[in-house]
Amino acid sequence: MLEAITVIEKPAALFTDAELLAMCAAYSGQLVECQTALAGATHWVESWTHRSLLSQKRRVIYSAWPTKGLELRSGPVSSVTLATARVSDVVTDIMGSTGYREAFGLEPARLLATTDIVLIDTAEDAIVIEYMAGVATRADVDGVLISAVERFTKHLFEHPGDTEGDFVRAMKNFLRPMRIANINGIV
Repeated sequence: MLEAITVIEKPAALFTDAELLAMCAAYSGQLVECQTALAGATHWVESWTHRSLLSQKRRVIYSAWPTKGLELRSGPVSSVTLATARVSDVVTDIMGSTGYREAFGLEPARLLATTDIVLIDTAEDAIVIEYMAGVATRADVDGVLISAVERFTKHLFEHPGDTEGDFVRAMKNFLRPMRIANINGIV
């Protein structure tokens, strides 16, 4: 039923260039390499914990409305900005529909059907939802996640490509309490 999840508006960086250079101090003058390591570390932390750190617009596409609701992964979710449904090649805007309710307090956040909005359409893009996930500022990001990104950035800068070693296993254990399960279990 879930077809795709994509980020359509990237967030700002968690760290300023000066903070980033301080993190990679032993390798002075290599800002681009530090930025690459930061991007990789942020992506890894967000992917492993199923959370968006800073505010970003995401799009999720479903082929049908699941009975347990549409998952809006990588929360926290603050708003839905687009909701369309396609039945028999007719696209309908369902934003603000009384056929669903927002359940942003759940982890993961969901859109839950309240009437017979359940669509049985096998089209690959029957339901398209765009939503804002993450928090507005770095000050709102949990300190554990900031620390993980900082540590992983240093690690990736010093050990490019190492995503399976002892350090990574230790990071998974460190972040396990922050991980969000999906409706069908952790993926």
